[in-house]
Amino acid sequence: MSVAAIVVNFNAGEHLLACVQSLFNQSLTDIVVVDNASADDSMQRLRGRFGDSPGVRLLFNPSNFGYGPAVNAAARACRPATC
Repeated sequence: MSVAAIVVNFNAGEHLLACVQSLFNQSLTDIVVVDNASADDSMQRLRGRFGDSPGVRLLFNPSNFGYGPAVNAAARACRPATC
């Protein structure tokens, strides 16, 4: 069974890195992280650690659209076999 994980980020700092690392350690086939225009460096740090990792995709919203729209954007980006 394939499972996707969607993570919405807004200035989550180290918590974002720990979350994605935990999901990555579970060998999930599709991890989609959506950033809602964070002002911290959490996404840059995440990109530095997982930017070339297969199965981890990063999406960037130009402003904070809120949780629901961010989840919907990530769901549209998921691979069909995992969503």
